[in-house]
Formats: sequence, structure tokens, C-alpha cells
Amino acid sequence: QRDEHLPPGEGTIAWPGVMTALQKVGYDGLLVMEVAANGSSTQAILSRTRAACARLGGEGRNGA
Repeated sequence: QRDEHLPPGEGTIAWPGVMTALQKVGYDGLLVMEVAANGSSTQAILSRTRAACARLGGEGRNGA
């Protein structure tokens, strides 16, 4: 009902399935994560987002 801009895994999107679907169609581009602090410090939200990207296998290509 709301767009909260949460890090991957903290919302309702099934990110592992999204990543699998992108691989199946051969997508090899960048993904942009638009996250918001939502009461957390900037450092905390960036840390959680970076950890989520690493779990999804996306960290390291562009210094995310």
C-alpha cells in the first residue's frame, strides 16, 4: 500500500525470484536501489542495503 524504499529483503518483493528471472532473460545491466532512511541513520540504511545486495550477489561490480 506504500512505497517505503526499503532495502532488498525488508519489503514484500521476492528478490531471489527477481534476480533469477533477470538471469534467465540474460539481463546483465545495472540495478538501481532507491532506499530511504525511514527513521534510521544514513549509515545504517546504507549498511543494510549493501548487505542485502551482497546476499543477492550484486555487490562488487560498481562499488555498491
